[in-house]
Amino acid sequence: MTEKEMHYKYHQENVLAIEEGLGFVMGNIRGGIVQEHLAKSTEERKRAKRYVLIQSRILSGLIVSWSEEIIKRLFYEPNAFSVIQIQKLHELNLQQKWEFSLKAAFCKAYNVRNSNGTPLFNGLDIENQSNLGRTAKDRFKHAMNLINDELLPAINIRNKVQHGEWIKAFNPPDSLSFSPDLTGEINKENIVALQTKINQFQAIYQLIHDLAAGNNASTFERDFDRNYKRIESNRHLLRIRTVDKYKQEIIGRYERGIIWKRQNQSPLSCFNRMITQILQ
Repeated sequence: MTEKEMHYKYHQENVLAIEEGLGFVMGNIRGGIVQEHLAKSTEERKRAKRYVLIQSRILSGLIVSWSEEIIKRLFYEPNAFSVIQIQKLHELNLQQKWEFSLKAAFCKAYNVRNSNGTPLFNGLDIENQSNLGRTAKDRFKHAMNLINDELLPAINIRNKVQHGEWIKAFNPPDSLSFSPDLTGEINKENIVALQTKINQFQAIYQLIHDLAAGNNASTFERDFDRNYKRIESNRHLLRIRTVDKYKQEIIGRYERGIIWKRQNQSPLSCFNRMITQILQ
C-alpha cells in the first residue's frame, strides 16, 4: 500500500466513524421528540425539549467536522490531486479547502493551465479562460457559489457552537458583544435544517468528486444538472418541511410501531406465526 492509499484508507475510517456518530445523534433527537410527546408534565416536556436542543448543537458541530473529513479524503482519491496540491490543501482553512479543491479539480478536468505552470492556480480567473465554453464557466461559478451559500454559513455557526456559544452568540473575533443575529442563526439549527445541510454537502461534494476523480469533464457535465436539481430540491424541502411537520412524522411513526407490536404480540398472532412456520 502506498502512502497516499494509506492516507485515503485512514480518512475513510474517520468519515465512517463520524457518519456513525451522525446516525447516533439523529436517533437521539428522534428519541427526544418522542419523549416530549409522551411527557406527562410540563417539567418532563421541558427536559425533553432541552435534550433535543443539546443534541442538535452536537449534530451541528459533527456535520461540519464530517464536511472537513470528506474533503480531506478526496485529496487522496486515486489521480485526484498532485502532491504539491495536497500539501497546499492542508495549509488552508475549511472554506478554502473546498474552494481550492473545486478550482484545482475543475482546471484538471478541463485542461486549464496556469501561466506560470504551477498546479496551484493562484490568481487564475476561470471567467477569462478562452478555451472554456460559457456552460463550463457557468457551472464552475454555480458550484463555487454553492460553497459560499451553503458551506460558509454552516462553518460560521459551527465555530460559534464549538466555542461554547450554544444558546447565546457573540460577535467575532473577540466575542465581546452579544449578537442577536448570530443567536438567531444558531437557534435555526434544528433537525430539519441540519439534515438538509448533510444532503447539500453530499451534493456539492459529488460535483467536486466528479471533476477530481475522473480523467476528464464528462462525468461532471453528464451529472451536473441532476446534482444541481438535488440541491434545489433540498432548498425547497427546507422551505416547506417545518420542524412541527417533522415531529408529527416521528410521532406518527412511533405510534404506528406501537400498534404493530401490539397486534403482532397478541396470543392469536403468535399462534398464527407458529402455524405458518410449521406449514413452511
